[in-house]
Amino acid sequence: MFEIYRIMPGDSLEKISVNLGINVDELRRINGIIGDPILIPGTNLIIPNRSNDTYIKYVVKRGDTIYDIARRNNIDKRILLLINGLNENDYIYPEQEILIPSENVSLYVTEDGDSLNSISENLGITITDMLRMNDTLFLSPDQIVVYRMNNSNL
Repeated sequence: MFEIYRIMPGDSLEKISVNLGINVDELRRINGIIGDPILIPGTNLIIPNRSNDTYIKYVVKRGDTIYDIARRNNIDKRILLLINGLNENDYIYPEQEILIPSENVSLYVTEDGDSLNSISENLGITITDMLRMNDTLFLSPDQIVVYRMNNSNL
């Protein structure tokens, strides 16, 4: 499966490759990139999924809709779309694999004005824990931040 990476100012394929531990040739292949492109901040790249317990794979069945899948899994439809790099009107088809957050995972979608401090206070976790759970964290609108509540916080 794949994730979406939002390009930040100063990014290059080589820098992204090193920071995320992904082969640069694989980045080129997945994204259909030939040569040395100029990466535009705010646009997205597809990267291989690096997480093994944050999401589960769901195979779309005939008649499924994003709304139905989100409702059955108790997740906001907007977050499900963001996780899978889908737009509101995108078609999903039978046998397509999409990602759904694991049962023990909660997600937060950043908004304008968010900071590490405001998010950590809002979620009731330390910045250190937030950074540990999100090995690469860039704050920008519509970015997904993973957090887990431990039993002592419930």
